[in-house]
Amino acid sequence: MRVLAQPHPSVYSLLSSADISELVASIKECQEVPLRFSYFGEGAHKWDEHTTFLNSSAATNSYTVTRRFFEQNLDRLGSLWHDDAKVEIVDLGAGNGLPARIVVEWLLGAGRLHRYVAVDSSREMLRIVEQNMAAWFDGTVTFDPVELDLSRSCFGDRIGEQVNDKTGDRIKRVVLHLGGTLFNLPDPDSALSLVCRG
Repeated sequence: MRVLAQPHPSVYSLLSSADISELVASIKECQEVPLRFSYFGEGAHKWDEHTTFLNSSAATNSYTVTRRFFEQNLDRLGSLWHDDAKVEIVDLGAGNGLPARIVVEWLLGAGRLHRYVAVDSSREMLRIVEQNMAAWFDGTVTFDPVELDLSRSCFGDRIGEQVNDKTGDRIKRVVLHLGGTLFNLPDPDSALSLVCRG
């Protein structure tokens, strides 16, 4: 028996034509909606609330473990960059920016942050991370949003070549992948190969 399902009209404002094609193909072939679509529209706000709760929890979870890791290792990580060069953070699957916040704060405090580039497939998540960065750092962080599906596109094509700062020194690019974005993609290995080319 065939059932014709009509999507809510808001679907067409939330999703690109490529997203809609992917959604239809996944429903047809796998009988499921890809997890990444749960971060679109209102789902982005629910995720922001959930991760904010997790981060403030006393219980051990991926957010508290990530925060503790950086608290204990930022100086060591910073020494890998050897000099006082500016650093550009590229946050893949940025979500609400919470996992990267401590790194951005540390670099900003050291006077080394060039810019923060948030890469996410959800337009609404990008709006949330932009608001969060502005609130957390009083608008002092140069923020560049990149709406991009990591399973289809190479992020390097969208954020440009590495550049030099005003003194001519090369700006170091640090790519973070701190969330579970890869687990939301149908083919994580393919997505990683696109990241590596970026």
